[in-house]
Amino acid sequence: MTEFTVTGIRYQMGEHLSYEQKDAAAQKFVASLEIGQRVILAFEPDNPGSPNKAIAVYYDYDRIGYIADEQCELVHPLLDEQHRGQGTIVRKDNHVTFFISIPGATENQKVIIIVNEYCLRTQLAIVSGCHLQRPRINYR
Repeated sequence: MTEFTVTGIRYQMGEHLSYEQKDAAAQKFVASLEIGQRVILAFEPDNPGSPNKAIAVYYDYDRIGYIADEQCELVHPLLDEQHRGQGTIVRKDNHVTFFISIPGATENQKVIIIVNEYCLRTQLAIVSGCHLQRPRINYR
């Protein structure tokens, strides 16, 4: 199964909250999500943060986050003619991120995502002086 990362959840918690309050609210929200719940995906071409790229994730008619920027080009072909799609929550971390599967995604896309995430982490590690191990790709 191919997973896509949903991020930006704390920024959906309300502008009137401090960062710490947003973080706590996002952690509580992610903890409340259940594996198997459905989400709706919608392309946002006019999103100022990622123009012509952003894919919002909705749950119960509320925007709850976005597909990670580095994965958007892989998700766009999986959307329908109205630039919408569906996903299923398959995993969540112990903080403010969760992961979804999208019908039609292939294992080839999973390999690309792992490599892209490793490259991004490697670039950040070079800047910060850290050392990272190569990711292990699990072919199922």
